[in-house]
Amino acid sequence: MEADAGAAEAHELWGDLLEAKGDLDGAARELQAAVRLRPDFWRAQYELGAMLAEKGDTPGALEHLKIAAQGADGEAKAAALQLMQRLGR
Repeated sequence: MEADAGAAEAHELWGDLLEAKGDLDGAARELQAAVRLRPDFWRAQYELGAMLAEKGDTPGALEHLKIAAQGADGEAKAAALQLMQRLGR
């Protein structure tokens, strides 16, 4: 990230690492940066939605899951649709 703070992929990767360490707030912050930089980063949209759902923010989660479900990344789309169904939407 030091080389290119504007790289959405770097923020998404850092978010994954922070989540693995148990820092959900830090991970959410990095994923938010990733989707702010690249709104069409479908995997990051899904991951942010999943993280917000885990934190209990269903409305926030659905916002990002709906975006991921409309994207071109087949895996992110399928995962988003499945999680939306589990959330009752």
